[in-house]
Amino acid sequence: MPARPTDDVTWATNANYASGTEAGNPSKIEPPTAQREDGWRPAERPPAQYQNWWQNLVAAWVLFFAAIIDSNEEHTYQTPKARVVVVAGSECDLAGTSGQDWNDLQAGSVQSLTDFALATLDLRKVLPHGATLTSVKVLLDPGIARAGANRMHMRLQRRTLNFTTPAVAAATDDIAATYDDAGAALQTISATGLAISIDSATQHVLTIGGGNNSAANADQVHGIELRFNDPGPRNI
Repeated sequence: MPARPTDDVTWATNANYASGTEAGNPSKIEPPTAQREDGWRPAERPPAQYQNWWQNLVAAWVLFFAAIIDSNEEHTYQTPKARVVVVAGSECDLAGTSGQDWNDLQAGSVQSLTDFALATLDLRKVLPHGATLTSVKVLLDPGIARAGANRMHMRLQRRTLNFTTPAVAAATDDIAATYDDAGAALQTISATGLAISIDSATQHVLTIGGGNNSAANADQVHGIELRFNDPGPRNI
């Protein structure tokens, strides 16, 4: 494959000639429609200003594509795009330590089967490589009003596996954690103001937990809203 060029392709960047007999006059003039449709006719000598216009336009397009295809040959947006992904509760991992912690309801919602039921979501499965997570919001419905650590909660963690020294346990860091409002109404809990980079080497896991008596007073998780900045299409 040819190497990525490094030479500067800019041409006729001055709006007006800076020197010569045409100094002060426009350096580029767009050819009329008839000229552009025919192109150069036999024995016709292209006017310098027409040729400068064309070469300047081609250079502008070359520089545009060079800016959005980075040195790793990845397509990169010039400005990251703000995106939103909504994940159903049923798309989480619903298995607990001794079996299924949640039961599927209609339309992607889930209902707790055990006390302190846990549902987890590996964010790499739903967000593109290189994305920057900015906020997480969970729509949930506590089965009963609870207090303190007995409430439903959400926790976001970073987990880094050690492949160089396997005997060293994975490093786990808490990034954000929040509880429900101690009521029993349908509500959202959220973590905002985040700037978490999602990559293929680090796990970012969202855990949603039921309350202390969520078997008898079933909690429900309806969905998760993830807001993030997308740097551009990625294949990993």
